[in-house]
Amino acid sequence: MLLIHFFAILGILILGLCCLEAECRRGRLSRLYVVTLFYIALILRLFAASLSEGFGNDTACFASWADRIFQLGPGEFYSPDVFTDYPPGYMYVLWILGAIRKLFALEYYSVPHLILLKVPAIVCDLACGYLVLKEARKKCTDVQAFFLCAAFLFNPAVILNSSVWGQVDSVFTLCVACMCLSLVRRKMLPAYVSFALGVLVKPQTLLFGPILLAGILDHVFLKDFSWKKFFKNLLQGLASIGGLVLAVLPFGFLNVWEQYFNTVGSYPYAAVNAYNLWGFLGKNWVSQEETFLGIPYVAYGMAAIAATVILVFVLSLRRPRDREKYPFLAALLVISIFVLSVRMHERYMYPGLLLLLLALLLLLILVLLALLVLFVRHGRSPPDFLAQAANPPGSVISMTLTLGGYSNSAPRW
Repeated sequence: MLLIHFFAILGILILGLCCLEAECRRGRLSRLYVVTLFYIALILRLFAASLSEGFGNDTACFASWADRIFQLGPGEFYSPDVFTDYPPGYMYVLWILGAIRKLFALEYYSVPHLILLKVPAIVCDLACGYLVLKEARKKCTDVQAFFLCAAFLFNPAVILNSSVWGQVDSVFTLCVACMCLSLVRRKMLPAYVSFALGVLVKPQTLLFGPILLAGILDHVFLKDFSWKKFFKNLLQGLASIGGLVLAVLPFGFLNVWEQYFNTVGSYPYAAVNAYNLWGFLGKNWVSQEETFLGIPYVAYGMAAIAATVILVFVLSLRRPRDREKYPFLAALLVISIFVLSVRMHERYMYPGLLLLLLALLLLLILVLLALLVLFVRHGRSPPDFLAQAANPPGSVISMTLTLGGYSNSAPRW
């Protein structure tokens, strides 16, 4: 508990320094400062990873899956007799981890083994921080970019989720962020590949499909349409799908297809430890088939998703030539679905942290207020640290501020 409070206080201090120093100082920073920042972020994460086993069920799954795929290979990995609710993408990562554990004969749940299981998420944490730094340098001074990067790297929720809790949300979040930034740059092939990799790692990436479709609509159909461009993008999209299929073939296409549907259909509850609308109404771990006014909760959730997707397309079509809108739209999408839909886990709004920060850099200053709401609301004990951040008041404030800022068109960078 002391460590959690330390992270919370550290996050607040970093944000305060970010606001103060970014206004008071200008100029370029030595590369040594940046290297030191990432070095401290890495050491802090490794230290935190060594102190906690994380969420016991998931840690046990990752450990056993790593050994299973290393021993049996991908062809025999998925079996009806074994619980496996992750797609093949992350299994390739666990294959490597299983080999490393075997090579060094690491004892189960020893400190080195726990750190090893959390290394992929930690690496993706740092990669996300680098994305923030890289984008910030294009829009801000070096000092401002430095502190904005630090605001992400030392956000307690980010550290706790990956390094303490042992979750891998940062892995697919990195893919989603790369997809959005590729759309910003009108680079469609990297966007297709990033989306395919995200889907291969975690099915939750499918939630961001409307953002990719909005980008296709903008860059392929609405801007200088030509049949040459259309067929070029069609081939690129098909190639990305083909790459995804090739990646799953060693596991057995039918096995993977069944696994995806089982994962999507799992946890049929109104809320799963999520402090969203349904958690606020006391429906945590309550069946989604229960009714309100004769209508099942799941129907309300699906209607909320449909309404959110429509809103995203409406906002996108209002600004068809605005290339910098995609991180904002992605953040709005995931936070809105988290707040209003059913079957949400406490971590499902995690990508919004990075996406809102990228939106701040690319689009409008008012997003900072929503971002601060999310940052300040974090810092609770697992699994509540993300859930508390996304309770209805905090999330509604975030949604209102970001939507209002977007609609009112704040000054451009």
